[in-house]
Amino acid sequence: MLKTIINFSNWFGLLNKTIVSFIRILILSKSTKSYKKQRVGSNRIVLLGNGPSFKNSIDENLKFFQNSELICLNHFAITEYYMVLKPKYYFVIAHDLFLDDTLDDYKNASIKLFNAIAEKTKWPLKFFITYEAKSEMRWQQILSQNKYIEIVFMNITPVEGFRCLRYHWYKKGLGMARPHNVMIPSLFFSINNGAKEVIIIGAEHSWLQELHVDENNTTLFFNKHFYDTQYNAKKCNYKGTSFMKLHEVIRSFSYAFESYHELNEYANSKNVKIYNCTPTSFIDAFERKKITDFIS
Repeated sequence: MLKTIINFSNWFGLLNKTIVSFIRILILSKSTKSYKKQRVGSNRIVLLGNGPSFKNSIDENLKFFQNSELICLNHFAITEYYMVLKPKYYFVIAHDLFLDDTLDDYKNASIKLFNAIAEKTKWPLKFFITYEAKSEMRWQQILSQNKYIEIVFMNITPVEGFRCLRYHWYKKGLGMARPHNVMIPSLFFSINNGAKEVIIIGAEHSWLQELHVDENNTTLFFNKHFYDTQYNAKKCNYKGTSFMKLHEVIRSFSYAFESYHELNEYANSKNVKIYNCTPTSFIDAFERKKITDFIS
């Protein structure tokens, strides 16, 4: 009897999540025509995370990466590697990178990033950004100066519920598992648009061991990137306008790691393999390999 009650409870829970997700799609999701026509050019795609291990992975295997189809993320264009590797795809979803109404530090970093993309890109680049950014003009005015950049808007609407409907929405580009960092939409794109293997580097995600709370009860963490000249503890921002409490930060981390498991199940359903080639990564969803395993 108890088992039956639990099964009914789980079913109604999934039903509720499905209904909520459907409403989100109706309100938030837009046309997927441009997104769906994008196709990766090879069976293998490499996702370049910006974690500390990135530099060693690239420097030790530069030719492999130069001959691979690459996705880069967030602030990658401010580094020297952007013009060396010439990635084909660029993904940005962080609000502090495109919203006009943000704290000055985030706005200045955003302007620096988009100017770097506009000035450095001399090859065809597919630039993916959330539909939410479409109403913000600053970043679009900067990138519109460059004829090599094609802007592709994507839906990052979080969807949950019954698997058959989740996968249908995923495939259509109408939504995805909770997109709590930019790797999640880039992985969804790879799975949906023709890749058979996805290799991840530079994705330590070791945020849990980098968290601390100061004497003013401010939550801080060392969000380390390979391009940082020094590591300073920073407040965890929300949309570049406010800061998060410890329980909110941990909840966000939890959603991200859970989404990776959801992504891996979805990838398996489409016969796509995701490999994590990041040493000491906290991501526990994907099979671990070394870059040298892919170099013949």
